[in-house]
Amino acid sequence: MDRWTVMALKIFMPSICFGLLALLLVFMAPDQTINPLIRPFAEMYLWLSLGAMLAALGFGIFSAYSLWRWQRGEALMCNCGGLLGRERPGIRGRTDYRTCLACGRHVSSKDYN
Repeated sequence: MDRWTVMALKIFMPSICFGLLALLLVFMAPDQTINPLIRPFAEMYLWLSLGAMLAALGFGIFSAYSLWRWQRGEALMCNCGGLLGRERPGIRGRTDYRTCLACGRHVSSKDYN
């Protein structure tokens, strides 16, 4: 895989994880007809799976929007041309930084502000 594919996988990873969690919750949901005492738990599993699926959809839309902005050149980019991730606080008096999703380099906030 080239680094652009890895960058796309990194940015879509939360969406993929929440989608897999939603599928797991749907298939693990207990059958409601077995025992009436577990009916509230079965309904909770279905609501949790719906919430996980909505989270996957939200993260997917946000990731696709970020990649669309990167493709148009409107997003913060590294010198290698890769998309910069979220801002993280610097430690011990250092400046805040963002990590490039393509090459993994840490870019100081002085370089992109």
